[in-house]
Amino acid sequence: GETQQYEEDRRLFYVAMTRARQQLVLFDCVAERSAFVEEVLAALPGHRKRPDVEPAGRRPVPPAARAPLPPVDVESITTVGAHVRHAVFGPGTVESVSGHRVTVHFTAGSRTLDAQVVAERHLMWKE
Repeated sequence: GETQQYEEDRRLFYVAMTRARQQLVLFDCVAERSAFVEEVLAALPGHRKRPDVEPAGRRPVPPAARAPLPPVDVESITTVGAHVRHAVFGPGTVESVSGHRVTVHFTAGSRTLDAQVVAERHLMWKE
């Protein structure tokens, strides 16, 4: 039963990947590794599998010590008419702004997002 569930989860993962129309974004989280993501990444040229355990004498670099991404200016993604890009939805145009909520028209339709959250998580930026 457990093997069948794993295979079904794997099948659904690949079905979801084939539904991507223009861009596919896979997130790889060190704390919660996905066997499915690792399998896809391993098939890419030049990919090196990360060791499950750090080599002796080396300490893992904590996430806070890694170089941070440059901040996303919230004002730049909350200007009506601004051309933006979302990590999942792709390119879009800001249609309206109401407080911290921004409505963006993407190819797949309009989405209302929390501008502060997408900026903090680097999910959307001005193009």
